Amino acid sequence: MVPVHLKIREGWVAERVLIAGDPARVKYLSELLNDVKLVNESRGFLTYTGYYNGFPVTIATHGVGMPSAL
Repeated sequence: MVPVHLKIREGWVAERVLIAGDPARVKYLSELLNDVKLVNESRGFLTYTGYYNGFPVTIATHGVGMPSAL
């Protein structure tokens, strides 16, 4: 189940996920992916999905505090 506030659909997030607090770091890391797509930018939560060495990877911000990690 995908949280409503993220506005992400099933299949948009890879099994391998890297999480960072800084949106600038997430944007920088997304540039290392091939065939990258910005799949979410709602409420400041940036989420990119693409391929790294042929493997699907998602890179996302987590915000601040425990409620953002759920």
